[in-house]
Amino acid sequence: MDWPRALHPYYAFHGAAIISYLVLHHTALRSAAPSARSRLEKWEMQAALSLGIVLAIRCVRRITWEVFLSDALLYSKALVALLAFMLDWRLLAWYLVIFAMLFLLCVQPAPSDEGNVLPLTPLQLENLLTDGNQNIVRLVEFGAVWSPRCVQLRRLFSEISVRYSKSGVQFSRIDLGRFPSVAAKYGIEFGVALRQLPTLIVFEGENEVCRLPERSYDGTFSAQSLSEKNIIQKFGLDAHMLQRMSRQIQLRQSFQTVKQSN
Repeated sequence: MDWPRALHPYYAFHGAAIISYLVLHHTALRSAAPSARSRLEKWEMQAALSLGIVLAIRCVRRITWEVFLSDALLYSKALVALLAFMLDWRLLAWYLVIFAMLFLLCVQPAPSDEGNVLPLTPLQLENLLTDGNQNIVRLVEFGAVWSPRCVQLRRLFSEISVRYSKSGVQFSRIDLGRFPSVAAKYGIEFGVALRQLPTLIVFEGENEVCRLPERSYDGTFSAQSLSEKNIIQKFGLDAHMLQRMSRQIQLRQSFQTVKQSN
């Protein structure tokens, strides 16, 4: 884990807000009846156990530590809100205000390492797609820095670009936060739930081959996870890698045959 990044204000302030429940919890229980105190402590133990199980599962299936930490904060905030509601509705209102302020003021940090991902403007992407070369495969990430899901995918996408740098696939990124008008051109809608952010699209030349999340014939989008496994399988990155290696071996063998014949 990158500890300096883990101590970023985004994580520090969210963690402090969650931990503050322990202090407010003890303060509120001092004036509570013994029966109410016992009941709340039972709920807290059950909630903490459930949270531990969920986080253990997420830890096993995690993509990166940033995704795990972000999920842990999300589940913990939901748990704090639920327990605050059981304790006192005014405490719930306080936490809702705090969490809303953190959402507006604290942006999750984007990964510093871009890997082999090339940031593009809409004009640059259009020029690359229409240069007439139909043999180039380009995987483009459409996202926005203010979307937590996009920030979570950003590091994974960078890691995949490094791992498959010799596959012949070119990795690029478009920031829809800076260029929102390009979203409609590629069929990406900004809904209330932002379910289409981020979107990954593979182009061969200027033609779209496939995308995640998938779009059905009726215009709806699937809820398929943008996990490492799904991205590699959906876009056939292993197949591209093997195909390029096979081509290189054939060229090397042809070169050696020509050299021996001379």
